[in-house]
Amino acid sequence: MKETEKPHDPVREAKRDYYRAWRAKNREKIKAYNARYWEKQAKKRKERKQNDTGNEKHC
Repeated sequence: MKETEKPHDPVREAKRDYYRAWRAKNREKIKAYNARYWEKQAKKRKERKQNDTGNEKHC
């Protein structure tokens, strides 16, 4: 069975429509969520780099 031949799932379709509409109405919230997420990711990456360089043994 190909991807295009899948039967329609009304629940999945309803969820997709709801969240698409919610995102359209709440663009500022989405921007804020994404900004917080990427700030956290950058902080984690920075901490990992600091820990990696601090744990190296010098011969």
